[in-house]
This record gives sequence, structure tokens and C-alpha cells, in this order.
Amino acid sequence: MGKLELVPVDHLRDHERTLPRGLAQVVMEVICDGRLFRPVLVDEGTLTIIDGHHRTNAFRLLGLKHIPAYLVDYWEEVVLLEGATKQEVIDRATRGDPFPPKSTRHVLKQCCVPLVNADVMELGLRADSFCANQKARELLGETAHNTLCSLLRERESARAQKT
Repeated sequence: MGKLELVPVDHLRDHERTLPRGLAQVVMEVICDGRLFRPVLVDEGTLTIIDGHHRTNAFRLLGLKHIPAYLVDYWEEVVLLEGATKQEVIDRATRGDPFPPKSTRHVLKQCCVPLVNADVMELGLRADSFCANQKARELLGETAHNTLCSLLRERESARAQKT
């Protein structure tokens, strides 16, 4: 039905905006876990994000260039949608005029998206770029941002000692 691939995050199109609090939560989870377990769900033809706007935008904010994505044919009957039509979703994504956050809901009927175990450090997450990221600092707040910077620096140091 679908296929799992690493996709450049700047090629993906959003059809919904994100909630700042939800985005901050996902950024913290990605850094604390050090991994991404659920790939984003993406229409193979248009690269429209079907599910995973917060994960994708967290990767963008973290400066990661690629994200694990499960690519599907959006027009197949197995992809169910509530809150809009499939054409409206594609049109909004293509125009760069996303819906409000959490206004649509997609479900895959009779199948499931495979889990991944993507190490974000191997995907390019670096402490220096995250720690210098003013948008991340504003989103997370000074204390949380500094804590996450320390955690990333510790992980980088531990990795360097292993090699």
C-alpha cells in the first residue's frame, strides 16, 4: 500500500497549521527521546502532509533536513478524511494556505503505518545549531531551551567518546 522513505522536510507541504504548545511538546519529545518512532504520513503525488504536521515542523525547527515518511496514494479509498475534502486539503497545501490546527483528521482503513526507530542525531541534529536557534528559544522558553541544549551537548560528548 505505501512505502517508507526519508524525505527532505522542505519538500513537504503543510495543509494545517500547528499549535505552538503542541510544536514545543514534540520538539521536547524528539530531543529527550533522541528518536522518532512514528513517520509522518504523506501523499506520494503532491508531498502533502496527511498526518504529522507537528513532527515535520519540529524537524524543521531543529534544523533536520530529512524525516521518515510513509508515502501513500492519497486518492485511494483506504485513506479516510474528516473535516474537509481531499481536494480541499491538496488545494490548501499547494496554495500555502493551511487550515487551522487540528481541523482535519485522517485515518488509514485496514492498514497501519509502520513504526520506525530513527535516531535524530544520525539524521543531523546538532547541539550548536539548536542552541543558537532563536525561534526554538522563543517557542520553548529560556529555561527549557537551555536544558535541552545541555542534554544535546551531553549526548554529543558521549557519542564522541564512543568513537
